[in-house]
Amino acid sequence: MLREAVAAGRTWHADRLALLCSVALTAAWCQDSIIELVRRLLVSDARVKRAEALRSGRRLKVAILGAGMGGSALALWLRDLLGDQVDIALFTNGSIGGRCQALELDGQRYEAGASIISEVNVLFKALMGRFALKKRELSKCNMPLAVFNGTRFLFSTASTAATNGWKFATKLLNLWKLSSRFGFLSLMRLNRLAKRSCAPNFTRLYRALRDGAAYAHPRELLSALGHSSLHLTQRHADKWLVREMSIPGPIVQELAEPGMRANYGGQGCNALHAFVGLVSIIGGISSKCFAVLGGNYQVAERSLEAAEPRVLRASARLIRKDRHVDTSALYEPAFEVGYYALPEPGSNAGPSGWPLASTRGAKEPETEGLRVEAFHIVVVAHPLEHSNLCFEGCCETMQARPTPQFRRCAAHFLRGTLNLRYFAEATFRQATPTELRAAAGAYEADPQASMPLFAPAQILTTADATTPFYSIGLQLPVDTASPAQAAEIVASAEKGEPQVYKVFAPQPLPEEELDKWFNRCRSSPLHVVDWYAYPQYTIPQGFRPFVLDQDGVFYINAIEQAAPCSYGLHWRLLESSSCRVQKHSYDRLRYAQNWESKSLRSCERKDHGFQVER
Repeated sequence: MLREAVAAGRTWHADRLALLCSVALTAAWCQDSIIELVRRLLVSDARVKRAEALRSGRRLKVAILGAGMGGSALALWLRDLLGDQVDIALFTNGSIGGRCQALELDGQRYEAGASIISEVNVLFKALMGRFALKKRELSKCNMPLAVFNGTRFLFSTASTAATNGWKFATKLLNLWKLSSRFGFLSLMRLNRLAKRSCAPNFTRLYRALRDGAAYAHPRELLSALGHSSLHLTQRHADKWLVREMSIPGPIVQELAEPGMRANYGGQGCNALHAFVGLVSIIGGISSKCFAVLGGNYQVAERSLEAAEPRVLRASARLIRKDRHVDTSALYEPAFEVGYYALPEPGSNAGPSGWPLASTRGAKEPETEGLRVEAFHIVVVAHPLEHSNLCFEGCCETMQARPTPQFRRCAAHFLRGTLNLRYFAEATFRQATPTELRAAAGAYEADPQASMPLFAPAQILTTADATTPFYSIGLQLPVDTASPAQAAEIVASAEKGEPQVYKVFAPQPLPEEELDKWFNRCRSSPLHVVDWYAYPQYTIPQGFRPFVLDQDGVFYINAIEQAAPCSYGLHWRLLESSSCRVQKHSYDRLRYAQNWESKSLRSCERKDHGFQVER
């Protein structure tokens, strides 16, 4: 009996070992498939369900004019939807990533454009998961903040050094300082705006997208977000926050508005409509923020690598409808794109490839004459406010619409330390003798009451500030992997050691001006990124449509007039705007095999949607 048991045990162990080995070998052989399956289960928000293969064998030709985040994501989603049935040509006159670019300074790389993403942005995080990109948890690092009104600091948050590294004590001290100035209930009221009924309902939008909805105009999209979203684009942010949301004026002017000025090129609550103001508060105050380890631009690069489009280094100049083509014959390309081939990126383009503000209107170095290629669908994925595109025989509504403006913003990158003495002396430099005598008693009692104890990592300015800049921010390298590494950089700056700062200003500042506010390291160069990166918002807000021509010309950047790209909330709306392109693409390709049937001509405008996996 014992021998039989031992033999059975050996046999069982051998069988189990063989099973484990076979499973291990199978897993190793199918490693890529298993990883892909897991990613599909975990990051389904980033994928679009593949459409059924068509019998016709024809391919749809799509032109995407722009290689920013919008154009790159759209190329990926079209590839997911149509596979090899679509030929994607992507035109770009600069680097991949649009307003997400990295700049190198002293051997390290820093975010030169869009630098933070909100945690509420499910879509962006899903794309990161799809490409196995990691986060930089910015919210876990204490970045001391100070608000400057041009003459003195109104308030500043606590530094970790002031509490000997106790993070919990730092949070309590920050809460006490903010509550003592603005009131605890006012802070809670501001923080809970994201949960009010007026907040955009993205759950409702995603449900509509899953049901196959698409939107031809930003107004339709805003209406799908909630009954208040479209109405908010017709109201001033300051009046709406104070009068309707009962947010006290001081907290709006000294906390909410300085952040908006830094995010939208100096535009304050009196210039922004209420929807933009609400998005700014939800993305920056009511939620946590992060960045992509190694640079946010990687999301665009990985998207294009997966989409595998034809990337053309060219400047698109013309979109015209071929009058000799019957648009009811859906298999025939109806639009022509005229473009000039360009050499490799030179010094006349900014990091995003847009013309710099100083060289706006300068002619791009064209290598050859105008080339023309025919497409079924053309997607404009860059701001028309800074485009040389002309429309012939199509997009008639574009001619009658006024051209919105973009805000100029110069980002200065330098290494040095803050000159807090110059900040402290601002009152005495700008005040009149009468004002100095009136304030003498207060300054004699506590002359440094508003001065931060340590160099703040972020300095924001109020709307009435006379400073030549909008904001100053301590920069973290894109490869800062942990909050501990970020805390070391912040602590080093607080001690007065040179670090890299970014200064936002309405125009490039002379070095003499920067030397007043900083003790710059002369051995380190000064980099200035001068571009038009923010829309000029109006009240009531006007919109361009997503559909410029019903036969196949689309404009996905129309969403920027409704919501900013900062904080990444724009990505949620971007998905819905690109859904219109995907639906139209699928319809045209689906109908191409049945083009002989005249009854299909009336179906071209109908919504035959696809399902977005969730």
